[in-house]
Amino acid sequence: MSPAAFSLEFLNKQLIEKCSDHFYASKYDDCILNAAKLVEVLVRETAKLADTDFGVSLMRKAFKPDGPIIKFSNVPAEQEAVMNLFCGFIGYFKNPHSHKFMNVSDPLTAFEILGMANHLCNMLAKRPTT
Repeated sequence: MSPAAFSLEFLNKQLIEKCSDHFYASKYDDCILNAAKLVEVLVRETAKLADTDFGVSLMRKAFKPDGPIIKFSNVPAEQEAVMNLFCGFIGYFKNPHSHKFMNVSDPLTAFEILGMANHLCNMLAKRPTT
């Protein structure tokens, strides 16, 4: 399947800006890394944390159930689940792509990961305000 068979119009504008050229050029490792970096940057900006906060530790700091900076739920187990969701995304998709070439060659895989990044971006934008 060709990358041209996929439409990225549904994505957050920032994801389109950072990832679409890589996706359509079949540079899926770069596409995935940029998507994960954008999620990381948006969490850092939303939590108003320093550039020295990054990776899984940033996610734990921002979403920790006991006194979260970015709060999704008053139920500790639900807040912890959100933290784990963001930690898992960064730990599984950003970290490996930051340190080695993953050689992703399947556009569907990259498309699905973009969809997940998009959902996380939307969660941040639409989070409950308390």
